[in-house]
Amino acid sequence: MSESFHAFQQEARTVAGYLRCYPHDQWGMPAHHRVVEVYAQTIGYLAGSDVYFDNGAASWEEKESLDLLLDAIRAGQYTCVVVPGLWVFSIHDAEARDIRDRINAMGCEVAEVPRGKGNHRSYT
Repeated sequence: MSESFHAFQQEARTVAGYLRCYPHDQWGMPAHHRVVEVYAQTIGYLAGSDVYFDNGAASWEEKESLDLLLDAIRAGQYTCVVVPGLWVFSIHDAEARDIRDRINAMGCEVAEVPRGKGNHRSYT
């Protein structure tokens, strides 16, 4: 494969999504996933982004997928993480902002779906 195609492939995988819901949400999570994917496309990323799920994890519990996402960001795999709101990181505002700031310090932007766009009907 050509170098330009390989560079294009790498560029296309620079966005990830992160979703967390407590308690476990079997029915709503696909709609949230769709909102994150479509918003990523809206801000210029290609479809098929990686989305990390901690479905059923409370704020005070270990969030395995968030830890995996942070490791991937540290490794330079992503330059943007799309979330429906900072509340996915924690229900405590200060903790949620701290996680966002840690992600930003690793050179990765956190893009929140604008308020009012979290309704899956806005992006389907």
